[in-house]
Amino acid sequence: MFQKTIVKIIKRLENLTQIKKSIIELDIDDIRDEIQETLYKIDFTQDTIEDSDINELKELNVTEKQALGLFFLTFATTLRDEISYSGLWNGIVDALMEYEEDNNTFFIDNYFEDNSEPNSYLNEAINEAIIRFDLRYCCDKGKPTDTVLLQMGILNRFNNLNYWLCSTSKQSTVEELTNRTNSNFSTTFNSGWKVLQRYSQSIVSKKEAKDILEQNVWFKGFDMENLLNSSKIKLNSIFISRDEIEDAFFLDSVRLEDKKLQFTIDGDDFYALNLNDTNYDIFIDDKFETKLIKDDKTDIFNLEKKITVIEPQNYKIKIEIKDSYGVVLFFQEFVLFDFNHDIMIFDQDGKWSKDINKKLDVSKKYSLLLDSDFETNIDDENIYEYFDGYVNLITNITKESEFNGDDGDEYQFGLNFDKDIKPPVWLNNIELYGSSDFLSFEEPLEYRLRYNKLAISARQKDELVDIEQNISIVRWSYCGGVVYDLDNIKQFNYDMDLTYDILMNRKNTIKIKIDDVIYTKQLNVTIVEKTAKPKYRTFLRDIDDNIIFLNKNNNLSSSDIKNNKMIITSFHEEFITQPELKKEIIRDKSTILENIELNKFINLKNYPYYAEEISNVKKIYDDVRWNTICNIRKQGIVNSYDKDSLVVTLSNDDISSSLTLITLDKNYALKSSQIDIANNEIEIPLNLFGFCLVEEGDYIGSYFIDTKLDIETIFSSVEILKFLRVSYFPFGEYFNGTEYEKNRALREKARDDKKKDKREIRSCIKNRPTIFLKAFIEDQLDIDDISVNLNFEHSKSIVEQILFAIEFDGEEAVKIIHEVILNRWQDKFIKIPIFLIYLLNIVKNDRYYNIFLDELEESIDEPIDVNEEFCERMVKALLSDHKIDRYEKINIKTITQLENRDFYTKKALNRLIDISSMLIEDESDDEIES
Repeated sequence: MFQKTIVKIIKRLENLTQIKKSIIELDIDDIRDEIQETLYKIDFTQDTIEDSDINELKELNVTEKQALGLFFLTFATTLRDEISYSGLWNGIVDALMEYEEDNNTFFIDNYFEDNSEPNSYLNEAINEAIIRFDLRYCCDKGKPTDTVLLQMGILNRFNNLNYWLCSTSKQSTVEELTNRTNSNFSTTFNSGWKVLQRYSQSIVSKKEAKDILEQNVWFKGFDMENLLNSSKIKLNSIFISRDEIEDAFFLDSVRLEDKKLQFTIDGDDFYALNLNDTNYDIFIDDKFETKLIKDDKTDIFNLEKKITVIEPQNYKIKIEIKDSYGVVLFFQEFVLFDFNHDIMIFDQDGKWSKDINKKLDVSKKYSLLLDSDFETNIDDENIYEYFDGYVNLITNITKESEFNGDDGDEYQFGLNFDKDIKPPVWLNNIELYGSSDFLSFEEPLEYRLRYNKLAISARQKDELVDIEQNISIVRWSYCGGVVYDLDNIKQFNYDMDLTYDILMNRKNTIKIKIDDVIYTKQLNVTIVEKTAKPKYRTFLRDIDDNIIFLNKNNNLSSSDIKNNKMIITSFHEEFITQPELKKEIIRDKSTILENIELNKFINLKNYPYYAEEISNVKKIYDDVRWNTICNIRKQGIVNSYDKDSLVVTLSNDDISSSLTLITLDKNYALKSSQIDIANNEIEIPLNLFGFCLVEEGDYIGSYFIDTKLDIETIFSSVEILKFLRVSYFPFGEYFNGTEYEKNRALREKARDDKKKDKREIRSCIKNRPTIFLKAFIEDQLDIDDISVNLNFEHSKSIVEQILFAIEFDGEEAVKIIHEVILNRWQDKFIKIPIFLIYLLNIVKNDRYYNIFLDELEESIDEPIDVNEEFCERMVKALLSDHKIDRYEKINIKTITQLENRDFYTKKALNRLIDISSMLIEDESDDEIES
């Protein structure tokens, strides 16, 4: 029976194509019982197997010892529910005792020492099996605990899963299986682990995560509900360093071929990008490189061919994924050489690593990419410069080269061809952090390096322990360069001057010397700001990597957004301890971009309108000064306006020499005129509220000198409202919060004025709704002898924002519905469904419901993952009274922004019909009873 079972296992192993294998990948669920029942019947006597029925082992060139080691590892893999990380061998022994018959403890007596750990023979059997079958292994000292765990991945115990997913304190097996430069790396395990990471940060849905994990051999046997729930448990630590989720693209290999340096980039995990088409184009530094194609059977996206970058001029490249219309759907700055880490080693086959302690193959030649600050003993003929001389490529290194290098200070290093070096366990649990009552660019921040016992403690809170003083730091590099005054690092504390770069790129690389070995630890410093409420900072970074801190000027133009990338930062404790709050939504009045994380640069692809808020379910504002973080004004090609000379400077050279100027003067008169452009400048008349530039009927730029307009006047004129609409007038000024004033009286007056403005706007619209609707729904402004095109898509948001804040009674609601139907505005009104559903809920008339339902397609595809919770909240809020919580109001506004908005709109309208039918039935029942 033993031979029959072991042969089945061996043949499954032979079918695996991976270079390194793990037992779990054999998918042995169907023979699990057979394996467990067989183990206690193994009877090795003098290294022979008493089983004469089958003699296939010799034919397979497998020794008895190899067979024993393989079978034992397979048996241990069936115990993921029974064993634990800290008591692995006790769990295995308990399982063996359970399967021994009649108190026959043959296996334990012969292959274990003191009933608690494997003896030398079983250790040798395991090692021989590892070598014979190319199984994953770890350089265990003593009993092969990590090697056994590598055969099964994680156990069915998820106590610390949330920490492994979010901190640098990963369990050692996870570290091995997810490190692409490690020989134990597993593509399938890493894929599943990334799903868990993305689910823990709400990037993928529960259904999507479950569907993927249930197909993954490393995870499918688990209690999926428990696994997913455990991944989202709130973290109690405030000092853990965050791991970055690996991007879709990764460095696959580095080669030196034909004397040319070549970086090969591959990709996976594209499902998180929510791509819907079947193929996309991939551009590298604005040049087409390859395609991203969906597999029809698996719906998984793969690169048509790997990306190869030959002799790069820069240490980083720009990767873009574009759709068939050329719209950029994904952008990433991909770093080829990380200056923060300093060193990259690669062999003749392209395998690369940053680990200077990794044991190298004596039969191969190696090359190094090295920061040019380092000095080496290699002759100049084998050294080549890259990236403007900041990086040296050193080639043809072998063991005989006896390579050595140093940084001219404390750090001396060589290449390791001799032995496996395993870092101490505690090194994986060190944390780098700094805390301050208020972060200031004028004052340094004290960095502290400590060992955190959190991951191995039952207390589930930070237990920071001083590092032993006989351990030293020999090199410390960070985004700002290198720390040279290492002598000033007292008790592993160091004062670091705060810069914009440090706040945004908090990666530090520290070389730690323990005994005679130097280990590399890469950490994201955890910065905590102890303000009463979160403080947010916003930065812009341009294509030249220049960074602007938005500390005073809260207004940005659309050209600023187009040519720069924005980052929002917060270092408040609640954002660190609660990762579910880390994910933000950038919400403007025209679009919602989900899954934006704090402290990551993002591109805003859709230009905002009317004064934006950056928020999730609450405004993100400066809680210290109470100012909205950032408003964005749409001003097109208008670069600046000089109020003294009345000259406007334009930012675009490629425009016609003659444009149409439309002005709104202080008497609220609209005028149009043809103007000439000289040296990209135009002159503007005196006493204007604002102006708009038009080219062939289309908007190209605008500017408002004064935004304090008389509400009664502008909301009584269709033409003025149309002008304000086409000119991107900042209507948001009437609705967003007031600027913070230190003087309480002034502060209260500003708030009262804002409330008064809101009341006046709502009163004007309630009294004359036709004027407002006509101004914001029609497609053209006619003034003098010109016609200007109006875009409802950029107007619908402000319409919805204004209308949804007004309470209408039944008569007023019917009047508005009639106006919409008589003017045939249904196709526009269905695009502001929140207000529409609110009105229809007031009038409660099936005929009106169906008129607007007819504007939607009969067949609307149901989303793959319908957000039922969102549906319930949306319907409950819309179909209740109008006193909706402001956070919930922002949530339900997503109905107009989501890709599947028509589906949710139809769902809400149908719910109205259902409710109406229920009311009719109730009335009929009442009549019958009476």
